[in-house]
Amino acid sequence: MSLAEIEEKLGDWDGAYNTWDSLFKLTQESRVRELAQASLQRVNDARVISRLVKGEQVAQTGDYDSALRLLLDAVTLKPSPRTFDRVRNRYFELLGRWFSEKVSSVRTTHGWKSIAVANFTGGSEVEGYSIRDRICSDIAATGIDSPKLIFLSEDGIAALQKVALDQLPEQDKKELDKSGADAVVFGTLGGQLQGYIFDIKARQTQPLLVAQSLSSIPGFPSNIEAWTRLPSKNATSQGLRVEVWTEKASYSIDEEAVFYIRSNRDCYVTLLDLQTSGGLYVLFPNSFQKENYVSANRIYSIPASQASFSINVAGPKGVEGVKAIATTKPINLVRLTGNETFIVARTSEHQVELCKNIQSVLGELNDDDWDISEWTFEIKQRQ
Repeated sequence: MSLAEIEEKLGDWDGAYNTWDSLFKLTQESRVRELAQASLQRVNDARVISRLVKGEQVAQTGDYDSALRLLLDAVTLKPSPRTFDRVRNRYFELLGRWFSEKVSSVRTTHGWKSIAVANFTGGSEVEGYSIRDRICSDIAATGIDSPKLIFLSEDGIAALQKVALDQLPEQDKKELDKSGADAVVFGTLGGQLQGYIFDIKARQTQPLLVAQSLSSIPGFPSNIEAWTRLPSKNATSQGLRVEVWTEKASYSIDEEAVFYIRSNRDCYVTLLDLQTSGGLYVLFPNSFQKENYVSANRIYSIPASQASFSINVAGPKGVEGVKAIATTKPINLVRLTGNETFIVARTSEHQVELCKNIQSVLGELNDDDWDISEWTFEIKQRQ
């Protein structure tokens, strides 16, 4: 039994991961490398779950800040999409519970009878609505009343945050009046999640809490919600394998980038790029490189050398992710929206449509006849 297997049996997931990783990097024996790579994702998910369990235990003590930090640390380990969803759901649950306890405390102090919950602006829409819905659920669970949902504009939330009520748009004033609530919970997303409660009658804003948002996690694509919708696959020890990489780990906005792919068998390769702006691009095939049937063990570049087009990093700053999908059967790529070079899916509906086309092909293939590899790189402001 290897040291890594012993560490796994002892529940030392960090140690097992490091040992498997070292084996993969240090040995040239293909059988050992394949075994190590196949074990890495499985062990990695296990060490993510161990942090999740510890975070849940810490939350039971009421230390939500430390519990959330453990879950955020788990996300930085880049778990599989299924495990990531589990951590994300638990993160929203703990955040909602923390919010509701804070709200209940100030509610008792001020004697508020009715609470409204507004939207969270400045970040991922899915993250904002998930937090809002969780807060509402936990407040409703107290049995006092069901909170009212209202929508405020970004300008309105900014005005409430600064208590600059003279800058509050008329539509937002009507929304607050229509709610009939004594106070409204709202927040902003970005590098940090900031939560507030506005006392409507006293015309005062009180900060409730500050927490790091999931979308700010280093190493994950900035639009992680869309990233998890894209197909993914854990490493396998045999069958079709594909790799994707760039020359550098970070690029400045407008800098040219070249992507490289390689497979161990003749196959079709589709390269998807989820930009920090949220758009999903099919980088390969493209109008200049229409043939995406590749030969085994040969490195292909996108754009190809001496190509008549370039790929310039668009921004905004953040972490961009690409996925190379290798299949023994071609994927039907429909031009959803487009420019002259690439197929583009900008909206979530178009992204879902594109992913369904891909998933339908994957569902027709044996597990050894398709593979997916992922790569991320940082985008920085232009110097």
